[in-house]
Amino acid sequence: MKSQSRDTSIEAEKVQLELLRNSSMAKRLSLVRMLTNSTRNMAKDAIKKCNPEKSQKELNLIFVEVTYGYELADKLRKYYHANE
Repeated sequence: MKSQSRDTSIEAEKVQLELLRNSSMAKRLSLVRMLTNSTRNMAKDAIKKCNPEKSQKELNLIFVEVTYGYELADKLRKYYHANE
């Protein structure tokens, strides 16, 4: 078995995988939700760090564009303008 991570030993990875395999579906879904939230928050923090002068709406638009594409971001932009 080849390790999937450069900073985790094969033995530790085997233990992690076994624990994951033996976890309930609810526990696995909870882990997925936590990882998704962490990833989203890190992306938003990085966008804010690179664009400190932008408003929260502008930061949201950048996040939507990077994550979901220009078309959806443009729809959100138009929605913002229509509801100002």
